[in-house]
Amino acid sequence: MRVLWLVNVKIPLIYKIQKSNNEINAGGWLDRISKGLINRPDTELLVCYPYSNDEKGTSGGLHYQSLVYDGKAMRLGRLNDEEGVSQAKKIISEFNPDIIHIHGTEFQYNWFFAEAAKQMKWENRIVVSIQGMVGVYADHIELGLPNSVVHASTLRERVGKKNIADGIENFLRRGVYEERTVQTTHNIIGRTTWDRACTYRINPKARYFLGNETLREVFYSGNWSYESCAKHRVFISQASYPVKGFHLFLKALKDIKRFYPDVTVHTAGTSPLGGDWINGNSYGRYIEKQMTELDLSDCIQFCGSLSADEMKKEMLEANVFVSPSTIENSPNSVGEAMLLGVPVVSSNVGGVSDLLKDKEEGYLYQSDAPYMLAYYVMEVFKDPARAAKMGQTAKAHAMRTHDYDKNLQDLIEIYEEIEKGN
Repeated sequence: MRVLWLVNVKIPLIYKIQKSNNEINAGGWLDRISKGLINRPDTELLVCYPYSNDEKGTSGGLHYQSLVYDGKAMRLGRLNDEEGVSQAKKIISEFNPDIIHIHGTEFQYNWFFAEAAKQMKWENRIVVSIQGMVGVYADHIELGLPNSVVHASTLRERVGKKNIADGIENFLRRGVYEERTVQTTHNIIGRTTWDRACTYRINPKARYFLGNETLREVFYSGNWSYESCAKHRVFISQASYPVKGFHLFLKALKDIKRFYPDVTVHTAGTSPLGGDWINGNSYGRYIEKQMTELDLSDCIQFCGSLSADEMKKEMLEANVFVSPSTIENSPNSVGEAMLLGVPVVSSNVGGVSDLLKDKEEGYLYQSDAPYMLAYYVMEVFKDPARAAKMGQTAKAHAMRTHDYDKNLQDLIEIYEEIEKGN
């Protein structure tokens, strides 16, 4: 079987083949599955991905090819349609895949490959995996943000059209191509009620396959314990992007600090702070202002970009993992925390409730109710025995959801089912 993958990031396996020392944190959830596919004697895999440099190569059963696009045009959804489809047709024609697996719908080039296959009369070979959906996410970006912040711009944002309002506009523009991608395919892989609902309204005739994700390998070992965690420490995986809801978390943190003055917060990812009206970003400036006004600056530490091992260490040392997002499909960070048995408090958005059962495996709260987030975090702090029990129940659930062997076999069976209809 010849399988073409279109993915949004260069996967770790390719970095390893190239013996690169570059950062390979991105795309870790695709790593084990890609290895599993190419280890099958009857399977060849071509991975295509956007990248800054033109590169192409082969190692064993893995072929890889970069797609060099203008980064700004890609972000804005303003790539050239004709050129993009033409390039995709050339790649598809040369590799002659049995399956064209488009991972995600968030970018214009996802549609390039779907449209190219359609023009080649190969629609039956396409399967689209749903990750996030930008057309839907656009409706949730503004939650909890003042209108003045949504439309504010630093000089850098004004020049690059990068403020929050611009981001919403970009998502909506790319969402047009997202809908076209879903409309084109006959086969969809999803994993939550949310992504099934979102795709059904666009293309009710498409076959929907359940295909859970395999997460980064390091999270399948290790187990959280209250005795070894840093008491009253909260860990959050991202804070620089409005959809991740850090501005809403700060309101909850103010309440938590009233009752637990020693509370601390560790946040992974790029710090949104430190910018000015020239080079900064308006969301980061708002976060910094809120931290100061709410007297929270002394208890928050931004840890920067973390490797999988570093992320695991932070999770195991935390008293609770919090996901305050305004929208998600099935956040990998929640799944990773669950695999480790870390107590989880998450906003009940998108497909999260399919991942975690409320009050059995963790706590879910209404996304625009930070006072409930505060309450549940404090419940974890004051009842560690119950939190640990829920964490272990969540761990068992996550081990089933993210089972590598089952997920690989399910994917192969989906491919075989699609191939039969080609």
